[in-house]
Amino acid sequence: MDSIYGHYNQNASAKINIKEYFTEYSNIVKPVYLNLTNSTNKEKSSILKLMQVDLSDEEMDLLEEYCYTENLTIPGEIPKLQVELSKKLNIFKMTHMITEDINLETIRKWNESKKSRANYSFKYASEIFINYDNIKTPNMSTDNLAVPYEDIFIDVRVYKPFMHSTNIMKNINRRTKPTLKHVITVLGRQMLTDLRDKIRCMCDLTIPVEVSDNPDQPLQPMAKDVYKSGFFYIEETFYNDFRDPANIDYSSSIIEWARTKNLGPFRTDYMENVRIDSLIVRFGYPWVYMHQGSCEHIIIFSDARLAQPHDELHISEYPRIQRIRQQKTIYCYMCGALTAKWITKEHDRVPHNPCFFCEVCFKSYNYINGKKVGNFKAYRYPCDTNIIKETLRLDETNMEEDEEEMKEKNEEVTENVDT
Repeated sequence: MDSIYGHYNQNASAKINIKEYFTEYSNIVKPVYLNLTNSTNKEKSSILKLMQVDLSDEEMDLLEEYCYTENLTIPGEIPKLQVELSKKLNIFKMTHMITEDINLETIRKWNESKKSRANYSFKYASEIFINYDNIKTPNMSTDNLAVPYEDIFIDVRVYKPFMHSTNIMKNINRRTKPTLKHVITVLGRQMLTDLRDKIRCMCDLTIPVEVSDNPDQPLQPMAKDVYKSGFFYIEETFYNDFRDPANIDYSSSIIEWARTKNLGPFRTDYMENVRIDSLIVRFGYPWVYMHQGSCEHIIIFSDARLAQPHDELHISEYPRIQRIRQQKTIYCYMCGALTAKWITKEHDRVPHNPCFFCEVCFKSYNYINGKKVGNFKAYRYPCDTNIIKETLRLDETNMEEDEEEMKEKNEEVTENVDT
């Protein structure tokens, strides 16, 4: 396959046996960590050993006093700005309030850089970090906790489903770029099935059923609960999900096709039997996750590190969605205020096909006393409640910051009026 997709190697690492690599790294780091977590005297001795110097306790105390961060100042120095980074950036952005008679070189340079800001490329500019509250459970069994400097955290980037370009569609899709959906952090000790169960996709949420004649009928089962087959393709191996005996081996037809094209050989394995840290992968190389028969996602192993004491160590909290890409919310075409819950097609009373409705507008516009008005087909719009909860948590955090910022601005205005 490298003969076809080898150009991706320029941005990928060499093949890494995740378990072996981090076991070797852990053997180097963990002894130092254990020494540093002992008593103060042992802490000092381990630091001295690490520094390869021999100092007495008095000399060590004196060195600690001299190197204290509060001493790293000079008389008359401007005091440290006691403000959080996000608010600090907001303050710096308010350069439009600075008059032209200020000739400070730093301000002039800042204005120049702000004009060319569009040329900068920031790593996480399009990604939103999800904030989770740490779980505090006393007397938790160590079997349920990840071990610092032993367990491995692995970040997997999952992209939105992509469309194959036929000869007719090549010109249309030639500028299409893979779009990130979310980044999942998973423990190395977990199985590939754990990673699969955490991937969110609209195709898993509903089975399209036309319900315009009876919109109040019970919800249909989710597609992921009916069509459970799927596979990961990673390093010449198809990892199929056979937790349900009725699942289909999607890879069999692909392997048969590849054989006719002199591609391969390929291997197969059971997804539920493979630990993630047992994989030998190239980080930064695109692999494939396929489900629902034809829905394909690019996945990339983007990062890996050892667990640290300040991390959330409860195993039950993983895999977790660490970052998401901000997505456009689809609103009701009628009111424009509420999110879409219904999709209509071939509607003879609206100018859009398809048309999106919220729950209220859908019932009030399309039905009178429960009876259908006009001709149309109606389908429930899929909605992932887990993503909504995580987004709401993020929105609440942003609202608190906005309220605090607004409060500060009101106080400033009040002070100016009083003056």
